[in-house]
Amino acid sequence: MVRVQCPHCKRRYRTKIEAFGRTAVCTKCSQTFKIGEARPPFEWQATDLAEDSWIGVPEPEEKKEMKHCIICDAPLLPDTVRCPECGTNQVTGLVHKSRRTRSAEESTIWSVIPFRLIGILLGIALLGAGVFWGVQCITRQSVQMGDELADAAMLSRVTKELERGEDEREIALNYAGYVKDSNLPRFIEMLVGNDARRRQAAMLLIAAGQATRLDPLLAAARGYDQQAADASLATLWTIGPRRLVELSSHEDEAVRKTAVQALALIFDLDVNDARVAQLSRPDPAPRKILLLNEICRPWPELVGSFVVTIGETSSPFTVEIEQIGKAFYLKAGNEEFITSRGDQRFDIPIHRWCTATGSAVDGRSVRQMMSGSVTLAARAGAIWEGQVAITLARVGPGPLPGFLPLDATAPGRRIEAPLHLERPARRTP
Repeated sequence: MVRVQCPHCKRRYRTKIEAFGRTAVCTKCSQTFKIGEARPPFEWQATDLAEDSWIGVPEPEEKKEMKHCIICDAPLLPDTVRCPECGTNQVTGLVHKSRRTRSAEESTIWSVIPFRLIGILLGIALLGAGVFWGVQCITRQSVQMGDELADAAMLSRVTKELERGEDEREIALNYAGYVKDSNLPRFIEMLVGNDARRRQAAMLLIAAGQATRLDPLLAAARGYDQQAADASLATLWTIGPRRLVELSSHEDEAVRKTAVQALALIFDLDVNDARVAQLSRPDPAPRKILLLNEICRPWPELVGSFVVTIGETSSPFTVEIEQIGKAFYLKAGNEEFITSRGDQRFDIPIHRWCTATGSAVDGRSVRQMMSGSVTLAARAGAIWEGQVAITLARVGPGPLPGFLPLDATAPGRRIEAPLHLERPARRTP
């Protein structure tokens, strides 16, 4: 509230700040003036406001005084005689306390609910939930322990097969798909240790598995443990660029990005975010291979169909070589070989060369007959050259299995012959 006055007759009024500036008519002198133009002089003790009327704003409603009980001070309506709380008559001061009865609504809602039974049932439910949770925890731990024992037994089995000299490719085919995303971390832990055979077995099982989320393997490859990092990098190369390219076209974006990071790691590529986004698009694998080859530099002279020449003898068949990034794949028959990581070099065990280039050749029999390898490297990035080197354990009837045009008549002697690939001659029409 603010006090103002008429500048003509000094008649005082009460108003509010929001009325300042409005034009009003004085009820005493009938002169017009702007509210707030004149203010009454300051008084230490203001005169009675009853003589001032309101101007410029509606007169506020007078609040009715709230009555209170003379005994318990409970609020009362203006015309209430008896206090509903303590029963005191406000006129006589006598207390008439009435007995309170429950309403029908109170009786229906609260008196009918069996709180004790509900408490018992709630306790039973909580006890049952606790027992169920405990059984679940025990079951989960038992299943996990069983899975760990099964994985350890599988690793021991593969380790023994490697110690017996079994072929790694046959082992990979026999146990393909055993390692999945669920047990991949356990086999990554098995990549380190003093037993080289166990490390090799773990690597083979991971490479032959169906894991798609390779984040644990990437984390180990980038970790501070050098042995684990080297083993993880070797495992990624064993999985192969082809498989990683296929994962980079996976429907799950997280799987695609992880596969691209793995490719950058094994090829030692410094790819920026834009390049990672480009390689992580859900494009078909052939398109990804073309893009990856452009990043790593394409080698058209080293890919395509080739005739194998050992010594002076050329093969009646052709082999196919494909580039994927910095890796090359050689396909002969039903076998496929990959170059070593870090160089353009094939190192093929002789028994696998024989099974790839011959019909109905048993690799186990070849291993018993001879040992050795076929090496092939890209010379100056333009031609594939190498050699065949074998040592016969025994001489069998007839020629050597597979494509091995060598004169093998003396067991125990090392036999070597040059090898190179050349484009097949074009047939004249």
